[in-house]
Amino acid sequence: MLLATLILAGCSGTRDVRRPESAPDRIARFVEDGGLTRVGLSRFTAIDSTRLTPTEIAVYLNDSGGDAPIREETVTMAYAALTSVAAVGDLPLRIYCRGTELGNLIPNLERTSGIDASRIPLNSTRRRDSQPVAPFARDKQYLVRNLDQPWISDRLLGGRHIAMWPSHGWYYEPSLDRWEWQRARLFQAVEDKLPLAFSLQYLVPMLENAGASVLLPRERDWQIREVVVDNDSIADSADSPSNSQYAEIAYNAPFESASPGFRDPGAALVDGTNPFREGTFRILPPADSAAASVLWVPDIPEAGEYGVYVSYAAAESTGHQCVADARYSVAHAGGTSHFSVNQCMAYATWVYLGRFKFESGRTANAGSVALTNDNATGNARVTADAVRFGGGMGSVVRGDGVSGKPRYLEGARYYLQYAGMPDSLVYSVWENGDYVDDYRSRGEWVNYLVGAPFGPNADRHAAGLNVPIDVSLAFHTDAGMAQSDTTIGTLLIYSSTGQDGDKTFPDSVSRLANRDLADILQTQIVADMRKLADKEWPRRPLWDRDYSEAVRPNVPSALLELLAHQNFTDMQFALDPRFRFAISRSIYKGIARYLAFQYGEEFVAQPLPVDHFAARLDGREVSLSWEPVADSLEATATPDSYVVYQRVDGGGWDNGTVVQDASFRTTIRAGAIHSFRVRALNRGGISFPSEVLSVGIPGNPKGHVLVVNGFDRVSGPAWFEAGPVAGFPDWLDHGVADGVDLSRTGPQYRFVRRVPWMDDDAPGFGASYGVLDGDMVPGNSFDYPSVHGLAILQAGYSFESVSDEVFERDEAHGYDLVDLILGEEKLTPWPKGVSPPQFKAFPNSLRKRLADLSDSGVGLFVSGAYLGSELMSDSVEVAFASDILGFRHRTDHAVLTGELNGTVGWMPATFSFSASDANSPYAVEAPDSIIPAEGAETILRFGENNMSAGIGRGGEHPVVAMSIPFESIVDADARAAVMAAVIEFLSGQR
Repeated sequence: MLLATLILAGCSGTRDVRRPESAPDRIARFVEDGGLTRVGLSRFTAIDSTRLTPTEIAVYLNDSGGDAPIREETVTMAYAALTSVAAVGDLPLRIYCRGTELGNLIPNLERTSGIDASRIPLNSTRRRDSQPVAPFARDKQYLVRNLDQPWISDRLLGGRHIAMWPSHGWYYEPSLDRWEWQRARLFQAVEDKLPLAFSLQYLVPMLENAGASVLLPRERDWQIREVVVDNDSIADSADSPSNSQYAEIAYNAPFESASPGFRDPGAALVDGTNPFREGTFRILPPADSAAASVLWVPDIPEAGEYGVYVSYAAAESTGHQCVADARYSVAHAGGTSHFSVNQCMAYATWVYLGRFKFESGRTANAGSVALTNDNATGNARVTADAVRFGGGMGSVVRGDGVSGKPRYLEGARYYLQYAGMPDSLVYSVWENGDYVDDYRSRGEWVNYLVGAPFGPNADRHAAGLNVPIDVSLAFHTDAGMAQSDTTIGTLLIYSSTGQDGDKTFPDSVSRLANRDLADILQTQIVADMRKLADKEWPRRPLWDRDYSEAVRPNVPSALLELLAHQNFTDMQFALDPRFRFAISRSIYKGIARYLAFQYGEEFVAQPLPVDHFAARLDGREVSLSWEPVADSLEATATPDSYVVYQRVDGGGWDNGTVVQDASFRTTIRAGAIHSFRVRALNRGGISFPSEVLSVGIPGNPKGHVLVVNGFDRVSGPAWFEAGPVAGFPDWLDHGVADGVDLSRTGPQYRFVRRVPWMDDDAPGFGASYGVLDGDMVPGNSFDYPSVHGLAILQAGYSFESVSDEVFERDEAHGYDLVDLILGEEKLTPWPKGVSPPQFKAFPNSLRKRLADLSDSGVGLFVSGAYLGSELMSDSVEVAFASDILGFRHRTDHAVLTGELNGTVGWMPATFSFSASDANSPYAVEAPDSIIPAEGAETILRFGENNMSAGIGRGGEHPVVAMSIPFESIVDADARAAVMAAVIEFLSGQR
C-alpha cells in the first residue's frame, strides 16, 4: 500500500516523496563524497558496516582506514564530521578500525593525555598515571660495556638491546643448483646488499653511539679474513699450524673443562651441524680462590681492521652462578681496550666487542684478547670459549660447496647456523628450502635471543639466550614499483597480532606497540626527507599485515620498506652516501624516540660531526680546534663535550680523551706522524668522527708545509634522464663512497625504460652486471693528510694540517709551501634539488686565499682529478687556473688506465695511480688533462695517450698542479719520490 502511494504521488507530479535517509545512508554518502579523506584518513577508507544499537551508533571502517597515521586532530575531526551527518537522538557515535576504537590507533608518543598503558613495557619507569619519572632511573642491563669509553654506554639508549637485520642475502637455490641473490641486480645494486650500506655503515653505529647493543642475524664485519682461536682448535699452541695461540694462566687452582662448546668447523659447515655443540669450553677458577686468565693470540693474515667476537657458555652448563661483568681486554694497534661482558646472556653464540686494527702476524701485546676471572661476584664462575677475529668467508656447504662470498653477504640462515642457533627452533624447521628458512628465521632468532616466555613460536618456553630485546627492525628497500620521476616513498608494516593470533605479547603488553613503533619511524623519516631530499617524499601506508618478519617477533617490531630499489628516482638517492647518512639518522631518531617514550626518558639526539677542524704546531706541541655543527632538524643535537682520539704513525686509534671545550693540546714526538679526530658528545650519544688531520716534525726540519684537506666529497654515481632512456652511466662518474661502498654489484647495462622485467636474471630497465658482487668499493677515507704528511716528513719537512673551511677563513703565515688536497672534489647536486649542490672544488673564498699566497711567493702544490673541469664556469675561473695555478683545461675523461710518465728530470720516470674500483685508495676513473699556461711546463703525462697530467711553474709564483690526486699514487716509494721532487722544485732547489 505504501509503495503504491509513493508511485502514484510521483506520477501525479504534485510532490516528490522519498524515504528518509537513515544514519547508515548518510554516513555512506559522506564517505562517497570523500569526507573521511578530508579529515585525514586514507583515500581508500570505506565503511565496512554501520550498526545502530540501543547504546551507540557503531561505524566500522575498512582496514584502509588505518593505513594513514592517526592523530588526535584526525580523530576529533572524524567524530565531528560523522556525528554531524549520522546523529540519532542522544546516541553516541563510535568509530572502529582494525578491531579497535579509532583513537587507539594514535601512538602514545603523539597523545597529549591518556596514554594507553597496555602498550608500555612492564619494567618501564613511566608510571601508569602517564607521568614520566626521572630519566635513567631503571636499572639497566648491559650485554657489553666498553670500560674505556663510558661516555657511550651511559647515553640515552644505554642498556637497551635492539635486534635488526638488513634485508636478504646470497643463498643457495636448489632448483637452479646455484648460489644467487634473492633479488635482481638493478641500478648498480641489489636489495641483498643495498641495506647493508645503510645499516652497517650508519644505522647500527648511530644506535650504538646512543648506547644500545645492536644484534644482527647476519655477519656485520666486512673483513673477509677470519681467525678463530679456541681451546679445542689449538690443543697444543706450540705446534699449531696457524701459529695462533691459546693459553691459560692460573695459580693454585685448576681450570675445568665442560661441554658443549664451540669447535671450529673450518671452511666446511655441513647441514645439521651446530659448531657451538661440537666442542668444549673452559671454566676459570673462582676469583676468591685464585687469580686466573685466558689469552687468545691470533695469527693475523694481513694488517687491517677486524671485528672481534667472544663466546662463552651458559651458566646451566657449568652448574655455577654466571658472571654479569666478565672482564675482557683487547690489545690492538692503538692500545688496549677493556670490556665488561654479561655472561648471563647471549651465551653459546658470538658476542661482538668492536672493530680494531691489528698488524699482521702474531703479536700478543698488540694483537690479542684476554679474559680474567676478576668480577664483582667472587664465587661466580667465568667461562671461556672461542674468540673470533674478522668476518671471514661463507662456510656453510650447499650443493657442491660453499657460497664463495664473504660471510657478511650471505643470508641470515647461514650465519645463524654458524652462530649456534638451534635448527629445531630458529631455522631448518619448515622444510621449504633456504629461501623460506632465511626470512622466517630472522623473527624466530629474535625470540630465541629473548627466551621464555618470549621464545620461538615453536616453543615459547624455550630458555633462549636471556637477552632483553627492546625492539626489532627488519630493513628492506622494496616499497613498490614505478617508472616515474617521483620517489616511491616509505612503507611500514607491522602486525597487531602474533603468529598465533594473540593480540598481546607473552607479558600481556599490547601488540599495538608495534603500530606505535611503525608510525613513529615513518613519521620521522617522512618529515626529515621532505626537508632534505624530496619535498613530496610519499608517506606510504601503515600496513597491518602478517608478514613473517613483522608477525613472528614476540617483542615490539616493524618491517621497514625504506624506498623502492626498482625505481630509478629512488636509486638516485639510495646510491648517495649523503642520503644514506641522513635517512639512517632519521631511522635512529625514530627508534630512540620510541624507546625514550616507552621508558619515560627525555629524547636527546646525538650531535652531528664537528667541522672547521685544525691541527697546528707550536714547537713540539700540537693545538687542535674545531667547531660544532648545528642540526637544523634537531634542536637537542647540541654537544656538551667532545672526545679527542689520537693515532701514531700507522697504528690504531686510542680510546679517546674527553674535553669540555672545542680545543685540545698535546705533545708529539719527532719523526712520527700524529693523527687526530674528534667526536661530539651529549646525553643522546656520540657523533660520527670528524675528518682526520695529522702533524709531524722531523729531527731537523728543512721547512714547514701546510696541508689543506679540501677533499670532503661523498656522492652517488652520475645519472642521466633522456626520455625513453635513463640510468647511471658508470663511465662518467662512479661517485665517491663514504669510506667504502657495500652495495655495488657492477655497472648498469640496460638503459631503455620500456624493457620489462622477465625474471631476476633478466630484470629489464636498470639491469646491472655482477662484477662487484663480492667486493667493497673504496672511497673517501677522510684520512689523506696523513698520506701526504708521511711523504712530506720523509722529505725532511715538518707539516700541519687544517680543513678547507679553516684555510678559507683564516690567513696562513709562516709556511714554505701549501699542499692542497682536492681528491675527487667537484660540484655535486642532490637528486631532486631540495638541498643545494655541494663540494665545489674552488669556491671564491678558496681562490682568494690561494691567490694571496701566490702573490706572497708561497709555493702551491695542488692535486685533484677535476682541477680543470672545476674551473670552467666563467672567465674569472679560467683566468684563475691560468694565472695562479699555471694551467689550462684540456679535456675531462683523459684516460682509463693509471700509468704516468715524468717528462722532466726531477720527476720519477714512471709510476701509476689508482684508476679502478679494485685499487686503493679509490678509483680515479675520469681525470682531467691539464696543459701548461704561460710560464709553466708539462711535468707529467698519462702513459695511455701522452696527454699532459701535471704542470710546474717556478719563479716568483711557484706552483705544481697535478690532475691525478697525489694520494692515488699506488706505491708509497713513488709517493715519497714525487713529494720530494715537488718540494724541491717549489722551494727553488731545482
